[in-house]
Amino acid sequence: MSSDETTLGTSFSRPARQERSQQSFNRLLDAAFALVSETGSTAVTLADVVKRAGVSTGVVYSRVKSKDDLLRALLTREMDLMDAEAERTLNSYVSVQANFPGFVVRMVELLVEHLRVTAERTRVAIQIGYADPVAAAIGHASYQRTERLFTARLLERRDDITHEDPELAAARAFVIVYSVVARHLGLHGERVTSPLWEWNELIEDLSTMVMHYLWGNDAGAGALAVHRSREGR
Repeated sequence: MSSDETTLGTSFSRPARQERSQQSFNRLLDAAFALVSETGSTAVTLADVVKRAGVSTGVVYSRVKSKDDLLRALLTREMDLMDAEAERTLNSYVSVQANFPGFVVRMVELLVEHLRVTAERTRVAIQIGYADPVAAAIGHASYQRTERLFTARLLERRDDITHEDPELAAARAFVIVYSVVARHLGLHGERVTSPLWEWNELIEDLSTMVMHYLWGNDAGAGALAVHRSREGR
């Protein structure tokens, strides 16, 4: 991630005394991100990060106490950026005139888009969290914020949800989409590269599953089929 995207200060790092110091620290964070992303592991040393960033060792210890704190500061920065992306994407305008199946399809599309755009950040977050429960909690909090955004959007159409527990249904819909897309993207392991037509099919299948769950019966899938025929899909 580019160092000019943020100049975030975190509780895991001492505040910068001047802009030049912050720029050097951003380069450290960028280098740490790149190394974890490339190796798929947090088994990198501070020396590796310093060399990659092209800064002095003194820059590290003037801002953080350890590699763990450096990675936590990195994760905090990346999760803040991911949260901002989720806000932009999931709060995108969807016409209030859209029928419910069309609304569901669009929300599934937006969530899939968000997960694809932020996949690299998520992989890095997962790797950092594997070895550090503090970091894992930071990542999980971001996951929960995205879940709340998505479920809140679905619940804008609460009156169209016939499931006996709309809140539970909306939350489960998020889990359904996230779990399948995470597997497709290989967020927790081997990456799976998919051509566009596979993504289109995946979105259709996920929309069908979500509609079925929100309506609690086969009527959801039937309504979605009618919507697609009208849209020429």
